[in-house]
Amino acid sequence: MSGSRAFGWARDEWRRIRDEYELYRERQYAAAVEACNCILLNREAIAAGVDEFSLFIGRRDRAERWASEELLAWWREHPHLTFAEFEAAAFEYMEVPA
Repeated sequence: MSGSRAFGWARDEWRRIRDEYELYRERQYAAAVEACNCILLNREAIAAGVDEFSLFIGRRDRAERWASEELLAWWREHPHLTFAEFEAAAFEYMEVPA
């Protein structure tokens, strides 16, 4: 196959959405660090060596398991979107080429 236009478009859109999600994740992380006075992990997470930035991608149940009370409270005011949720929202507004 020498290059499907549909596949190429889908690949490019996925990459664009992924790049936008990374920017969203970085902004969310920075805002949470400031709002939570750098306290993002609970004691178990610290002991387990969890990377605090990793809480902002992946499954919500994992993030909530390792999050500090401060971060959980912040997420109640500023919902944490997983990539799947972000991607679904992006598709709601996407125009598919003819």
